[in-house]
Amino acid sequence: MDKKLDLTEPIIAWLLKPDSNCAEVAAMLRDTGKRFELTVPFRDNFDKYQQWFLSSGMVVLHDKPLEPVELPNIIRTVSNGRFYTLVGCRVSGSVSAGTGTGVVVPTYVVFGNSKTNFEKIHAMRSGIPGLSPWSGISSLSLSLGDGSSKKTEVIAEPRNEIVVDASVGLKLRPGYSVKTSLRRDEVTARQMVFIETRTDELRDWTWHLFYHRSLMNLLTISDWVPRTFADLEVLRDEDFYELDGEKREMWHPVLSYMPRVDRSHFENPESQYLFRFSDIREEGIRKWLELVDRCQQGMTLLAYVAKEQEHLALETLNMLTGTMLDCIGWYVVKTKNQIKRMKRNSKTGEMQSAGFYQMLEAVQEELGDVFPFTDPEDWRRNMRKAFVGNKHGDAEGVDFQTMYDMTMQSLVIARMWVGLQLGADGNTLKERVSSDEIGKRVSRFIAW
Repeated sequence: MDKKLDLTEPIIAWLLKPDSNCAEVAAMLRDTGKRFELTVPFRDNFDKYQQWFLSSGMVVLHDKPLEPVELPNIIRTVSNGRFYTLVGCRVSGSVSAGTGTGVVVPTYVVFGNSKTNFEKIHAMRSGIPGLSPWSGISSLSLSLGDGSSKKTEVIAEPRNEIVVDASVGLKLRPGYSVKTSLRRDEVTARQMVFIETRTDELRDWTWHLFYHRSLMNLLTISDWVPRTFADLEVLRDEDFYELDGEKREMWHPVLSYMPRVDRSHFENPESQYLFRFSDIREEGIRKWLELVDRCQQGMTLLAYVAKEQEHLALETLNMLTGTMLDCIGWYVVKTKNQIKRMKRNSKTGEMQSAGFYQMLEAVQEELGDVFPFTDPEDWRRNMRKAFVGNKHGDAEGVDFQTMYDMTMQSLVIARMWVGLQLGADGNTLKERVSSDEIGKRVSRFIAW
């Protein structure tokens, strides 16, 4: 990782005035390993910095109340000629009157320009481990020549971007880098694929992050390997520099724990994807974004379980998986208007789910001939017993092994359902289930 982006060793950063590059006060900026912190010193004179942190909303000085000073959302700092813009600032804790320090916690730390206001941005670009092999986009090619040739060629060349959704400027942008090291006598060529969102109007960070997170979750659901952002950069249209008489965009690296950006190590996982970009193409990604919006709770739970499964107790995992299937089932029942699986709420008069078992039936029917396990009725019955038994202390449950098997089967079923919704071929999904990260754990139940 670039040393200028490493704040694990604290740096002294000067706070700049909002409307100029004049330094006002020195503070300490650091990465604690859990968040970024700016520690600001103040004297016992109720200056604006002290008022940022006072627990009392009203300050009286010489019998006159002082106007409250609100912590700005954007704080610009400089350290040894390097500019760090803190975005989404909030106060951590509170202080009393007297000389001391207060702590500001930013959501994002943007490295780069001293003048740009990063409250809103035009574009965002992110890198995610596994995106290149999942997308199948390669900017590198290797030629070993014939048997008589001793020449080896590595060719790095630009590839066309893939426009996923022009309405939101969502693209998959391939790229590459080539570096030489005289000290180590080596040449390193690396390819990468970035997710990019770009709009003409300024947008909130959360607007851009929705698309980047959604695609990262899609990859995680596909191969069941947790991942974080390996790179994150932002852009405003007014930021550019000139090189050889041409204007070049000036992208700014972002440091963050929300979302987590980890540049310390990049390695593509050795994944077996249940479905790839070639299976669903651009239309499939657009359908995924619709699914995230229309079946929000179900897809949020599926992505969460994919990331956190290894850290969850089996009972918790079963309940989350059951709730997710309940949401998917209700989504199917509503969108297909399956009245037989609905009942009317006696108090509100609104239609609601007829029950968890009926939602499992709806999901199973969606898979049809590609339902992966030998006994659908056994899955429905035991998954219901496990789920209800975990929810209610007085209900009959199942033994630990059965709970594990039903939970793993349910995760496979949910992910196959997602693949089918996005346009993946059912027979292709069937072929990959047995080597899938979850499917191979319950391979003895697979029907083929």
